[in-house]
Amino acid sequence: MDYKTWREAVTIDSDRLVTIMELQREFQETILGHGDLAGLPPGQRGEYFRTQTVALMFELAEASNEIAWKPWATSDHFNTKAYASEIIDAFHFLLNLAFLVDMSADELFEGYLQKQFKNRMRQHVGYDGVKEKCPSCRRSYDDAGVLCHPPIGGPKSTEPGWCQVYGELGKRPDPETFRKERMGIGPTKIDPSDR
Repeated sequence: MDYKTWREAVTIDSDRLVTIMELQREFQETILGHGDLAGLPPGQRGEYFRTQTVALMFELAEASNEIAWKPWATSDHFNTKAYASEIIDAFHFLLNLAFLVDMSADELFEGYLQKQFKNRMRQHVGYDGVKEKCPSCRRSYDDAGVLCHPPIGGPKSTEPGWCQVYGELGKRPDPETFRKERMGIGPTKIDPSDR
């Protein structure tokens, strides 16, 4: 089958993002045999995440080869067609990662709008990317799903803050203990659904 024949057979939703996500989900679940991606068992989910993340990073690295980005180099090239092709490749893998949480086009769109608004507000108030983050795990206090909180009453408070990864702020475990806890080898304060 050639592209023109395949393209004519594709059902295009009025919302093109819906079409893109349906095609990619079908490709992942049916053609590659991954089944319900959001329902993968934890071990397979982690492996799928790693594979898709590495593939995404490589596609972005390939895109960087198509544009002059090195300030120390004299080249000023920008191969726009090849660059666009690599961005499209990367988008496939980004969608695959969204499927792990069964994200719909509407959820992706709404999540984008919410984050866009948050980023604009952060710029408006002088967000510095440091003081608004948990000092232990470096997650932003205001990001969705983050349970960390700063010390109640400010930095000089006697009431400690809380990190959802490490527990009470200032009581970060040594790296080996943390690694074992994240791999499920020892006791953990991490919610198992986070894995």
